[in-house]
Amino acid sequence: MANTSLLFETAQLAEASYADFPAFDNTLEALIGAGLSSTQAEDLIQHWALVPNSHQPNTSSGYSATLFQSLDNTNEYVYAIRGTEPEAFVNSADLAADVGDIVVDGLA
Repeated sequence: MANTSLLFETAQLAEASYADFPAFDNTLEALIGAGLSSTQAEDLIQHWALVPNSHQPNTSSGYSATLFQSLDNTNEYVYAIRGTEPEAFVNSADLAADVGDIVVDGLA
């Protein structure tokens, strides 16, 4: 059976991966800007830290990821990869191949 606390924490970190950390003065503001409530954001930063220089902002293909380290167990890390943003995907050179192979041909 899954540990509900672990599921909750990993869901929070998945949501936190959508934060645009470089655009804000601090982690709390970035998390709130990503859609977490202030209570959620405050709870998250009490238990998890953004590993310095570990956030990859959007690349031209829409890839972005963040590495978090547990403050409760310093040997525990979570590598959170967020979904591709539609704007980046639409501008991708791979759009035609993806639509043709996945949508039309069902090769997923």
